[in-house]
Amino acid sequence: MFAVKHYEMGDSEEGPSPRRWDTIGFDLDDTCTGLGMGPSCVEPSSATGDHTDAPGGRDNAIGRSFYDAKQLGTGSMTESVNTSIESGLVTTVIRIDKYNEGPTDGEIEVAVYAATLSEVADELLPNPPEWLDNDLWHPLVLWVATDPGNDAGLAQESPPKYVDTKAYVNDWQLVARLDQFQIPGIYVSEVSISARIVPAGDHRYLLQDGTFAGRAKMDDLLAATSFSGICRNSLEYEQRKERTCAYADISASVPDDPSKPCDGASIAWHFEAAPALLGSSNRAVSPTPCAGDAEQPADHCPE
Repeated sequence: MFAVKHYEMGDSEEGPSPRRWDTIGFDLDDTCTGLGMGPSCVEPSSATGDHTDAPGGRDNAIGRSFYDAKQLGTGSMTESVNTSIESGLVTTVIRIDKYNEGPTDGEIEVAVYAATLSEVADELLPNPPEWLDNDLWHPLVLWVATDPGNDAGLAQESPPKYVDTKAYVNDWQLVARLDQFQIPGIYVSEVSISARIVPAGDHRYLLQDGTFAGRAKMDDLLAATSFSGICRNSLEYEQRKERTCAYADISASVPDDPSKPCDGASIAWHFEAAPALLGSSNRAVSPTPCAGDAEQPADHCPE
């Protein structure tokens, strides 16, 4: 069991590359857009950003958007998500089952949760991790498969909603795929996860150089704006919508078709994870400060 200890969302300027986002991700659409090839979908008029892929055809439009936003002085997404980890409010927990603990294993099971250290069953309260391998992270209810036989609607063993039963390890490299995974307000599809398993002695391991990548619908990205306190029918929302729509670069689903519209954006981030424990489910659901937005029809990027 591993809890993500640190994220890199692509807006950092540390290391050998001044643009961290272009070192993160995978070539999701088998197309090197702007690197001798055209786009893998028809870009709408609102997609005004530079959609040239990173080296190797890596797709990471949202990482690029975080980098651009930081340059405009709107804050760092990397700092924001790591602050949530440091306070124990929320992180990603990765559970690996049926692993032989060797450099190669042809079929293992990988489950992914969002989880909190909050010890209150239905609230998110600060409880900073100690990182002594015994932090007890509680999976949030939206990331747990419900059990109809449980009156509370939760299964005691926290069965995962998002799981790959045919993940594998090759030369210590973990590879897993999910049809879908949820981050607050956004469903990421066609998810690829990769990380290096590092033996640390006495059946202890670390996950390093991890990458999480996939596709997000533009409609979901617009809806998720409310989680940052930017509500519909405001000037700030319209400005954010224009910036968000500029990064549409990929189809939200497969197969890719260059004759169909780009209705999604590629997203990727790096992570490092350390041993942890998985506890019982927590019923907390992150509230949105824009309660009225849920009653409005879905918003869309201009075609």
